[in-house]
Amino acid sequence: MSILSTIICLLLSSALSSRLLVPQGPQPEKGWPAVLLLHDHGARFEKGWQKVIGDDPEPYYSGMAIGDSLAAHGYVVYCIDALYWGSRRSALTQRQFSDSLGGAGEWYKRVLVEDQQSVTYLRSLPYVDSTRIAAAGFSYGAYRAWNLASEDPRIKVCLAAHWMTTLAQNRYNDSWLCMARKPQRPFEVIASEIAPRPFLLQYGTQDKLFPVSAVDSCIHYIDSVYEHAPEFKVEKYECGHVFTHEHLQNWLIWLKKHL
Repeated sequence: MSILSTIICLLLSSALSSRLLVPQGPQPEKGWPAVLLLHDHGARFEKGWQKVIGDDPEPYYSGMAIGDSLAAHGYVVYCIDALYWGSRRSALTQRQFSDSLGGAGEWYKRVLVEDQQSVTYLRSLPYVDSTRIAAAGFSYGAYRAWNLASEDPRIKVCLAAHWMTTLAQNRYNDSWLCMARKPQRPFEVIASEIAPRPFLLQYGTQDKLFPVSAVDSCIHYIDSVYEHAPEFKVEKYECGHVFTHEHLQNWLIWLKKHL
């Protein structure tokens, strides 16, 4: 990486409210693997990275600060406040904010660019193995993770919990404005850009945001894209829109195996 790129990465880290967690103990020879942890939407905007790191996690994480847990298991963890959350909160409504950026699709693009810059930042750190970076998230964080993985081949592993649906099932209300992209791309196209990299998809049978019929339809096509290879794995939970201890334990298993 050039000196200029390194400076840009450091400026990014200081300009955005973020948290970087580094494991304790001896550093591996090639550096630690890293997880870019992408926070959720939650219809609550006062917190961003604090949703998943620190002592005040959101209720749907089952009382866990999942970023701290990942770091405790040997992963460098980085999480930024996405545009409109936490330190970047706006007095505008979601619709007003979207319009102020230029309309549908612009919000998505700006978040994607910053997530890609976060990958560059992680790769610039001397104690990170730049070849072993995962993207992971729950809900909107999952949406960000698998879109980022499709756009950025530097992501080696994708973990997405509780975000998968068909275009027909999308809810076009104001909460979806940050996810709208122009033009829209079918999920099987996105999956084809992730494959054959490892992709773990988790969903709940009682998740009212994402009907099982829509999720199952997506899974069918994604599995076809992967040609039924074990690098694409689906885990079904008897739960609603929550992230449980079992979700996290299976993240750790997947990361250990593939990262």
